Amino acid sequence: MLFRSATPNALFATAFDQGVLRAEVAADGALGPLAPAGIPGPATELAQEGAHLVVGDVTGVVRAFALDGAGSVTPRGATTLDGPVLQLRVRGDRAFAALGSSGAAELDLATSPPTVVRRVDVPCVATAIDALDGAWLVGCPTGIVLLDVRSQPRIAGFRVARHGSLDVRLLPNARALA
Repeated sequence: MLFRSATPNALFATAFDQGVLRAEVAADGALGPLAPAGIPGPATELAQEGAHLVVGDVTGVVRAFALDGAGSVTPRGATTLDGPVLQLRVRGDRAFAALGSSGAAELDLATSPPTVVRRVDVPCVATAIDALDGAWLVGCPTGIVLLDVRSQPRIAGFRVARHGSLDVRLLPNARALA
């Protein structure tokens, strides 16, 4: 089970074939019991920012949901990508997916269902992703790749890893691209 997303009132977790589970968060921060969130399986990855909640699985399906302030979800459609969804990240109205040996993809969450904006081949097995201001940071078992996607996608940097990357993050104040 992966705990990947929270609102002020709820914590969401993937439970593989059981789908997405939800725990209420009390005012004092105590968690209630996990219960089905109304999103059936399979669900192996999820990400949330603002009113967007996205759920992915190993078959490449990404499902988008609108999330209200109380943590209730409304389906907005699904898109099938060409690789297993190993990690998702939401930034504004965009979702980014690490797709293993199939690279990485950007989806527009303002459309229903979400549409693929671009897919980029990465010279490694993409296991993690983040994006900010035209830069994509992709984590792989062999290293971390920085992609400049402001126009034609290109590799802007690579750092060999001592260990595989299960998560990467671009910080808002960092200048990844010159």
